[in-house]
Amino acid sequence: MELLVFVVALCLATGVAGVRLSFRAHRRIGAVQRLHDGQLEGARRRVAQLEAALTQSDAARLRAEEEAFQGRRRHADLIRVVSRQMRTPLEGVLGFSDLLRLNAGGEPLSHRQRQAAERIGEAATRLLTLVEGLSALAEAERPATGRLQRVDPLLLAHRACLPLLQDAEAAKVSLALPEPQAGLTAMVDPERLMRVFADVIAGAVRRSDPGGFVEIQARRLGGEVQVTVRDNGPGLSSAQLETLFQPLAAHAIAAVGEEGARSSWPGLAAARTQLQAMQGRLEGVSAEGRGAAFIISLPAADAASTDGAPNADRLLPELSRLPHGVVLYVARDKAAVALMRRLVQDFGGLQLHVADCAAKGAAMARDLRPDAVVLDLDLATDGGAAFLTDLRTDPAMRSTPVLGVSSDPEVSRAADVAEVLHRPVSVTGLAQALTRALSGPPAMRAAS
Repeated sequence: MELLVFVVALCLATGVAGVRLSFRAHRRIGAVQRLHDGQLEGARRRVAQLEAALTQSDAARLRAEEEAFQGRRRHADLIRVVSRQMRTPLEGVLGFSDLLRLNAGGEPLSHRQRQAAERIGEAATRLLTLVEGLSALAEAERPATGRLQRVDPLLLAHRACLPLLQDAEAAKVSLALPEPQAGLTAMVDPERLMRVFADVIAGAVRRSDPGGFVEIQARRLGGEVQVTVRDNGPGLSSAQLETLFQPLAAHAIAAVGEEGARSSWPGLAAARTQLQAMQGRLEGVSAEGRGAAFIISLPAADAASTDGAPNADRLLPELSRLPHGVVLYVARDKAAVALMRRLVQDFGGLQLHVADCAAKGAAMARDLRPDAVVLDLDLATDGGAAFLTDLRTDPAMRSTPVLGVSSDPEVSRAADVAEVLHRPVSVTGLAQALTRALSGPPAMRAAS
């Protein structure tokens, strides 16, 4: 009996102790839970405060960036408006000073009067050079609004050289047109890069002596594409290089007065600013008597986008892929042919065949039976009339759409041509015209 009482007492004691431990554990767990909940709530409030502060900081940064953007735009617009308004009175000053000197036979000027007229003309020429230079600097500092595109820089350099060929020929300087290279692409704003090439190449031609040459080369170096414009002129000293890139320095302004109409102010400062807006660089290397070389460094297009499937959305958001079909391109200009090949390579879907003259084009058209023809209307003196007549005499080719490309802006329509594109033809315009020509039934194409 005593043993039974002892066992019952032991069980009761153990149960009571267990209940007490359980209650104590629950109390501690509740305290820990309350402490955790309090800390979690505090952390949530802190996170919310940090997110609010970050939002305010981002908003302030965006406002500052927008104000800076608008400030730069207003500054550039102001300089451009002032420069434009100054051209009219400068034109009058230059014109009347020239009249005074040219009319010296009818109304003779004294020696002092002739000197005064010459000084007036020189000062007006210097002022006009400064005004035009300020306009170039203001345009370069305008915030970029265009999207960066994947382009072949040598193709743009080729186009920039074409308007300069006449000046180079007049100066008896050999200007070698660069040929596009497959796979050599950079991410740039094409319009800005065209202006950069025009400034750098024009400067090289202007510095070259008669019988000299200007050449353009490009290479891929790491994550950059480097385009080098080299001349074999008299070269530049370190002070002259500094003047080219620092046009607002006192000695650079003074050089405008010394060189007069031959001054190239503001030099290459505007080109350097244009490149900096595209994450690029412009550097000059020269030694007196050994010519000069200007290196244009551009961010290379992503190597991953050049391998495998082309990234059409980055190039032309309006188009995904070109329609399937066979296209005959009748043109002689190598840059235009390279552009067409690049378009076909990036967007696929097309089989491209090229003929460099109308006779070859007509023969290839009879053999290939293309779905569309792109004809350079400047290829022959008759504007491609003989080719089109030959093409339409074949019954199988009467409904084939023909796109014409002309450098004459007044040519808006041509017989048997569905659509006329004017140079310079943009990649977007060319792709959209091909899409329209290849989309629709043959009868509809012929009707267009």
